[in-house]
Amino acid sequence: MSQRSATPTSRVPQARLVRTADTPLPGETIAAERAAAITRAYVGDFFDLQLKGIPRPLLDGPSRAYPEVTFQHP
Repeated sequence: MSQRSATPTSRVPQARLVRTADTPLPGETIAAERAAAITRAYVGDFFDLQLKGIPRPLLDGPSRAYPEVTFQHP
């Protein structure tokens, strides 16, 4: 029996939250509504790309709409 990898076949940069003028310091929190909006946007675009093959610019790099998120390119 072969094992299937849970890792997507395409390379998507890893994202992390960082401090900007409008975001809290590490260890602090952001509003639940804001966190949910960020999560919805990135997860939705990730699945559009991976399952439907629809390119999503949000996954290409930093976005003005979500300054809390930065990308690390391995």
